[in-house]
Amino acid sequence: MLLSTGLCVLPISASIAGCTQTIFLTASTCDRQVALIDSGHPGQKNLILAAMLDHGLSSDALSAIMLTHQDIDHIGSATALRDSVPQSVIVYAHRAEIPFISGRRRLLKLTDEAIEHALSGLPPDLPTERKAGIERALRNPPTVTVDVPVEDGQRLPVPGNPLVICTPGHTPGHISLFFEQSSTLVAGDCLVAGKHELMLPDERLCADYSQAIESVRKLMSYDLRSVICYHGGIVSGNIRSQLGKLL
Repeated sequence: MLLSTGLCVLPISASIAGCTQTIFLTASTCDRQVALIDSGHPGQKNLILAAMLDHGLSSDALSAIMLTHQDIDHIGSATALRDSVPQSVIVYAHRAEIPFISGRRRLLKLTDEAIEHALSGLPPDLPTERKAGIERALRNPPTVTVDVPVEDGQRLPVPGNPLVICTPGHTPGHISLFFEQSSTLVAGDCLVAGKHELMLPDERLCADYSQAIESVRKLMSYDLRSVICYHGGIVSGNIRSQLGKLL
């Protein structure tokens, strides 16, 4: 769905662990170049490329992938997307996330306990091959090489020239991206959306919940007209008022 000139949202729906889930990637485009924010679950490369094509965005124009954080549903198809095109694709992420995204350290949330809990909760009628694929992805999550580490206040040389806003808490190096031309924030998992309203992230999924709250408070200082949540999609209207109510 087109949000503004040069900025669109790509809903990606698929069956994950037996349940249909929809995530919302963001694509920014300018001068025949396309930058993606986050890369979906493992195995969603073709869905993402098809969604891009539906919006008139060619895979041959993909020039950058900006990763908001290390979670598997955000980094899952980054390498597959990068390897599917002949041109160079630059990957950006906060330096605190790089050891996890690159595979040098284990993803924070994929502990042995978390993996066993996820596997035990799979539907009993899920095909054995599908269960095995989920287990492989959890025990050996995909990795991607990050080319450029980013930091708070940095403006990235990609379509839309978004401003990096460090919003830690969900993970230590979580970032959000602010597109000033349209006053749009791509929030990653710093915020979630439900019934077209902003909500705080789930405390159980945050590395440091108090820090996550402070990151939301930080967003109050920006002139936001729209927020794109990876889980929930677009929220528009009086964003400052909504954030104030949450806090």
